[in-house]
Amino acid sequence: MNLDAVYLSHTFIIQTPLWKSPWLLITTIVLFGIILWQTRRIILCDRALEEANERLLVVDQMKTDFFSNVSDEL
Repeated sequence: MNLDAVYLSHTFIIQTPLWKSPWLLITTIVLFGIILWQTRRIILCDRALEEANERLLVVDQMKTDFFSNVSDEL
């Protein structure tokens, strides 16, 4: 309902899409790197725990054998 002869104008600023922004790309790469680092650390800790568990099972078997031999001798 513009009754005046003066035309109105408005300027629009079109921003780049979110997926094209460099900070999002950097943040995604850093986050992916952290996830990979934590996953590797967890896998290495899991392997170390499995090896320690195997050694404990061997020592437990040696203890059982020792006590059975001692009780047999007594």
